[in-house]
Amino acid sequence: DGRLQWLQHHGVTGSTRLAGIAELPGRAVVGLGSFDKSVQFGNDIFAANTSDQDLFITAWGPDGQVLWARKGGGVYDATPIDITTDDKGGIYFCGNIVGVIRFDNGLSIQSKDGNSDLFLGAYSSSGALQWARTFTGEQVQECSRMLWQNKQIYLSGYTLGRFNYGGKDINPNDG
Repeated sequence: DGRLQWLQHHGVTGSTRLAGIAELPGRAVVGLGSFDKSVQFGNDIFAANTSDQDLFITAWGPDGQVLWARKGGGVYDATPIDITTDDKGGIYFCGNIVGVIRFDNGLSIQSKDGNSDLFLGAYSSSGALQWARTFTGEQVQECSRMLWQNKQIYLSGYTLGRFNYGGKDINPNDG
């Protein structure tokens, strides 16, 4: 009916931006975003590893309380783009990376060179990182949107130069 249900503020210093939100079972919400200095979720304060932006994923309950928050960051830029969920509470996210992203559980992913590469990852509804992976090629690969539908992840984006995705060699001759 358009009435405000809850409102949260998490930025501490620098720039904090939410890139996307998705619904989890039980009216909880999960969000994907970036920060370049510091951000706070409940009692957790995350500091960016460098002056470049790092990413966060957090979940809020139906009344706005922070359920959990996770950080991914490293050297150079991690640009979160989109987030979606499946019917069992699985969380999938995509973004673009130049450099390295280290996640809270110690997993690291890295771009191939100084060009932007696409990354995908998944968390459980409880906030456990399931997997993360980069997709690299000759030049630039970036995601723009993603969707979970019919037990599959649908991803849109673009590439400049050939790259390999899921065992298929993609060669967009005209970029």
